[in-house]
Amino acid sequence: MSIIATKSSLLQLSLFFNIDLLIMQKIIFFVEDEPVLSQKFKQMFELSGYFVYHHANGRIALEFLQKNKPKIDIVICDIVMPEMNGYDFLDSFRKMGYVTPFIFLTANANMSDMRKGMNLGADDYFAKPVSIKDLLKAIETRIDKTSEIAQTLQKETDKFRLEIQKRDSLLRDIAQHQSHTIREPIAALMAVASMLDSSKMDDDNKQLTDMIAPLVEKLDRVIRENVYNINNIEN
Repeated sequence: MSIIATKSSLLQLSLFFNIDLLIMQKIIFFVEDEPVLSQKFKQMFELSGYFVYHHANGRIALEFLQKNKPKIDIVICDIVMPEMNGYDFLDSFRKMGYVTPFIFLTANANMSDMRKGMNLGADDYFAKPVSIKDLLKAIETRIDKTSEIAQTLQKETDKFRLEIQKRDSLLRDIAQHQSHTIREPIAALMAVASMLDSSKMDDDNKQLTDMIAPLVEKLDRVIRENVYNINNIEN
């Protein structure tokens, strides 16, 4: 027997198990001013399992982003809208630091418009009237590609972090070993310097003896400080 998970049943389950649906679902940020088209596409997105933020123009959408800074998986945006068009919205969107995939919907998909959008950071174009099937396929493909890139980047980051940890561990081991090896003769020099009786030396030897102890002490202090700094390297 098959079970159909409706939006209301998912909401009830999420409340019962204290699960945030926004973590479970991919999120579409939908910017479109035409009411009938907006309602139709929003319903289709939600029936396909997406959570949808919808705004009627770029200005309202931008204000929402600036205030809430939500997680977004993809943007679907009209170009010709009142108050702020799609190009201006995309420009502001990218300046906010979002690298989210961005798909334009347009009634005039000529080469010059497409080039302008691509230069601003758009990933794809769909000419109206739009096939919801084709649009959903493009959304899925873009999100999957972004997810694969993020996973690859995370693997490389983890690999780099592990290499840094290994390097730091090696530096600590070297520092501890070299500190012990180098400080032994330094300690011996300090002991010899302390036994020298400068009152029985001529002026030249006395001056040389007076220089040895401070130099040896300084060398010992530098080594100890370097070992301390290496041991306190953060992972």
